[in-house]
Amino acid sequence: MILKGFSFETQRAYWSSLRGLIGFYPDVPLLKITNEQIQKYILHLIKVKKLAHSSVNVIFSALRLFFHDLLEWDQTKFFLPARVKYSRLPDILSVDEVFSIIKVCTNIRDRVILMLMYDAGLRASEVAHLKAEHIDSHRMLIKVEQGKGHKDRYVVLSKMMLEHLRLYWKTFHPKHWLFPLRLHPDKSIHRRFISQIYHQAKKKAGITKNGGAHTLRHCFATHMLEGGTPIDIVQRLLGHKSLTSTM
Repeated sequence: MILKGFSFETQRAYWSSLRGLIGFYPDVPLLKITNEQIQKYILHLIKVKKLAHSSVNVIFSALRLFFHDLLEWDQTKFFLPARVKYSRLPDILSVDEVFSIIKVCTNIRDRVILMLMYDAGLRASEVAHLKAEHIDSHRMLIKVEQGKGHKDRYVVLSKMMLEHLRLYWKTFHPKHWLFPLRLHPDKSIHRRFISQIYHQAKKKAGITKNGGAHTLRHCFATHMLEGGTPIDIVQRLLGHKSLTSTM
């Protein structure tokens, strides 16, 4: 996976996928598992666990990499059924709804995390991997290092965001990661933790619209477009390679 240039998040997801298969067949040695058993496991994830197609696709890719590419099976007969394609738009929060979610966060760290996703349009994984050195208060920029697609980019740092970041800094004094784990400060928080922060705040604010923490990034883009920002500017701020993704 390292030689293929997989990100740390992808490596972790692939390891988890393999452990899931091992856990499904605890009495069968991994190298003795058959194509038919793997197919049964994939169908279990779809029909019983009811995982999203995108989630099952990650697991399928991990298993194919292990059995086909690494173990060099002559044939991998297990497959992932094609998904039914739906055209859906994400639920977008109003500016007031976004502010109500942020406002209910009494913890400074949690509030700053959600603010960064909305104010700078960052992904949860990008917020999790921010370092203090990435905040450039002189140029009023935030450096996103090796975001999705292994790309660096800069996003705008607003004065309001800078004020909240300074307050957070004076309170916690993080050394390496901007948002480290409390018990293991040498490690950054995980994006799942950010998801929990968002859902708790959304529930507390009484917001019932669907969507997770990534909704804040959608809102960032939508509200900028509604405010008259050209879509190509929004594309660069989001770090999209294709304008289609931004659309």
